[in-house]
Amino acid sequence: MKVANDLIQRVGRYLIETTINRKLDLTPTGIHGLDEMLNGGIPKGRVISVFGGPGAGKTTFALHFLHSGATLYSEPGIYVSLDEPPQDILKNFSGFEWNLEELEKKEKLLLLDASLFRNVSRVMKVPKSNKTTTEKDYSLVTLGSLIKGTVEKTGAKRIVIDPMSTLIFQYPDPQERRLAVTELLTSLRAQTDCTSLIIMDLRASTLEREYQIEEYLSHGTIILQTISQPETGLTRVALIQKMRGREHDTQPRPYTITKQGIQVFAKEKVYVANLQTN
Repeated sequence: MKVANDLIQRVGRYLIETTINRKLDLTPTGIHGLDEMLNGGIPKGRVISVFGGPGAGKTTFALHFLHSGATLYSEPGIYVSLDEPPQDILKNFSGFEWNLEELEKKEKLLLLDASLFRNVSRVMKVPKSNKTTTEKDYSLVTLGSLIKGTVEKTGAKRIVIDPMSTLIFQYPDPQERRLAVTELLTSLRAQTDCTSLIIMDLRASTLEREYQIEEYLSHGTIILQTISQPETGLTRVALIQKMRGREHDTQPRPYTITKQGIQVFAKEKVYVANLQTN
């Protein structure tokens, strides 16, 4: 009887999960191997955090996501740059086989320069009529409004904020930081036809690490890291830490960066001593 009940419960869970997955509209990332790990893509309208250390290819990942949307799926995208002016980004990726400038001309990709938000006082002064609003708070409100207006104007379906850390690190207090992140993510979620990536700096050099606030508040988390393996040396590794409402590969998989972008090897295993992925 117990075996029969267990079987019924497993079948029930499978049917529920299958129904949920069928109902979800997916946004394929277009990143080779990653969509295989995601069983088709990211649920449409979700906000996903992408964490990576130095040299992990965070910006490459972000632009690959937008380039694929523009060229493969007829989905215009917005890249909100908080760190570099657009001309520097175009120069840095001129060696890739993407032709980002052409996508800009055709209005399939918009590089939005929000780098001034690094210094809030230079962006906009706080209205005197609202004494409770800080310059940092007003910066986030302004950024959210800027993104909303740009989406309405361009019909964008994909949004990237890179790097989100530039704004978030203005909030050393954990409670203030949580409220700030919640406010910005709420603004992104309001764009129901858009799938968004927020790019974050990873504070640990191994997969054994403390979770960051943004991981709890976003719908999904993808980790990009460079780790050391006993036999092969340094290896770039992609890990889908979570993806709400979607079955996905939970194992770390190696990836490379080429002139075509990110290539994830979804069938290959990564062997690391004391690796923890839960």
